[in-house]
Amino acid sequence: IDNSGYVSDYELQDLFKEASLPLPGYKVREIVEKIIAVTDSNKDGRINFEEFVSVRRSLWMFLHLIS
Repeated sequence: IDNSGYVSDYELQDLFKEASLPLPGYKVREIVEKIIAVTDSNKDGRINFEEFVSVRRSLWMFLHLIS
């Protein structure tokens, strides 16, 4: 979103908000934390392009399940 080449936790939270998912804020934060924990293979606190591509399909299916 900010053209940095990385997806931050704040950007993921914004994406959930824009998707208008019926989830309370604390639940979105929990989900984002889990996504970062699972996806961030180099443990730098953000998701790079390669990490994002590796999890994109799983995230897409998850979002469809909860919407």
